Amino acid sequence: MTMYWSLLFIPMLAFLTPIKASKDFSIIQWSIYWIFLTFVIGFRHEVGGDWFHYLNDNIVYNSMLGMEFLKIFTLSHLPHDIGFLFVHWFSQNLFNGIYTTNLVCAAIFTSGLLRLCRATPAPWLALVIATPFLIIVVSMGYTRQSAALGFIMWGLVDLMNGKKSKYYLSIIAAVLLHKAALIMILFGVFSKTRISNKITKKDYFIISLIIVFVSAIYPTIEHMVYYYITNTQMNSSGALIRVSMSVAAAIVFFIFKKRWGIAYKDSNLWNLFSIFVLLLLPLVFVVSTAVDRIAIYLLPMQIVIFPRVLVLISNHNTRHLFLVSILTMYALTLYVWINYATHSVYWLPYNNILF
Repeated sequence: MTMYWSLLFIPMLAFLTPIKASKDFSIIQWSIYWIFLTFVIGFRHEVGGDWFHYLNDNIVYNSMLGMEFLKIFTLSHLPHDIGFLFVHWFSQNLFNGIYTTNLVCAAIFTSGLLRLCRATPAPWLALVIATPFLIIVVSMGYTRQSAALGFIMWGLVDLMNGKKSKYYLSIIAAVLLHKAALIMILFGVFSKTRISNKITKKDYFIISLIIVFVSAIYPTIEHMVYYYITNTQMNSSGALIRVSMSVAAAIVFFIFKKRWGIAYKDSNLWNLFSIFVLLLLPLVFVVSTAVDRIAIYLLPMQIVIFPRVLVLISNHNTRHLFLVSILTMYALTLYVWINYATHSVYWLPYNNILF
């Protein structure tokens, strides 16, 4: 429990301190924090809801130990992602099993997260916002999806700057780790910025590739539909709270949309995010698990919207009230999750093989 509160308070103190680091020292600060966060996530031991699920998965773990590398492709028809199978194979046969898998995924996740945070006007505040759910729950509990999200966050920085091609490459990498990431390619196709403000032939080509890809992985999609939608025993009790926090970010965005359009060139992108999350909200009451997994890919909107809006508020008192509200909301979120969440027991206590 101490580790989780430390993950929240370290960036909070870094944000609130009146002494700001120089550009060169700031790079050193973020590099040290990248190492720290990667090790905390990657070398965790028996932490997270999926820990024993991965260990007990005979297809992924037990059968891959000693397997010839090329035989990995014979598993591609199963409900597993080929990129993640590669990572597992190297981890099982050349390194130390699950810890290497977790470390690789942690490095991908942390790289994308910190790049996105540093693209905001208040990077340490963005990291505070990411901590309760994105870092603690997702990166330490949903290993495959967190790595895919790392690529998505890396690519979002490119998309915010109108570099769609680089964004698409990031999405392809994400899909190899978690097929549900495919939905994020739509934000590249339909987003517009002052740099790139129209749907091009390249976008239509990407859509065609999506259709071909979806057709190729239909058996896996069928499995996902059953697992997350048809199977009524699957339920995410915290989905409403998590989606509601993104809805809050969407509402804040719409309130400041006019100022946002003047200050930033990617208003259309976050408009799409906001509309999408509002459409997901009523679906929480019908297919909570499916919505919860999709909503994870929308979490970056909180990281970007709240820090940007903070600097858009011109009134001093209003800005301070907004900041206190944000810090209180995420601290309270962590407190409630640790003490009252149904599955938080799988994250407690925090253990690490290094200490």
